[in-house]
Amino acid sequence: MFLSVIKGKQFEMPVYFDLEEKRQFDLGKEQVSAIMRAFLKKVESAGYFVGLYGSASSLTTHTADDIKSWYTIWLAHWVDQTNYSGAYGIWQHSEKGKVSGINGNVDLDICYKDFPTIIKGKGLNGWGKTPVPTPDKSEDKQDTTVTATIKIGNDTYKGTLVKS
Repeated sequence: MFLSVIKGKQFEMPVYFDLEEKRQFDLGKEQVSAIMRAFLKKVESAGYFVGLYGSASSLTTHTADDIKSWYTIWLAHWVDQTNYSGAYGIWQHSEKGKVSGINGNVDLDICYKDFPTIIKGKGLNGWGKTPVPTPDKSEDKQDTTVTATIKIGNDTYKGTLVKS
């Protein structure tokens, strides 16, 4: 069903799987990971750059390590400084942001990867041929710099971060 909804569309950002239901988590880490793996593999094999969205807690207690190391992570951890030790490409650090023209709170996120360049370069998410996923994503893990733009209040900060 999901693939039929996104078919023919182009996305510059990863397509994320979000599992938050307590009833699923009650199945245990092995079963939850099997559910995640099935969805993620199916969408990836259809030519999409796919990732997993989850809280620091659910990623730690309900997600197998192979999933966290293979797929990009969008971490939901509403704190000033996360203590989540795994890798992540996006960090949702607050659910209480304010945006002019929107009534109520909005989520605030920081993206650490240039996903549009990666996705278009690989021809994923409707940007070209559907490549066969390879077991070695080492080129993604070798990124040593990232350009970031962060808006805090009325101030915008832009710069290049270098991996140490």
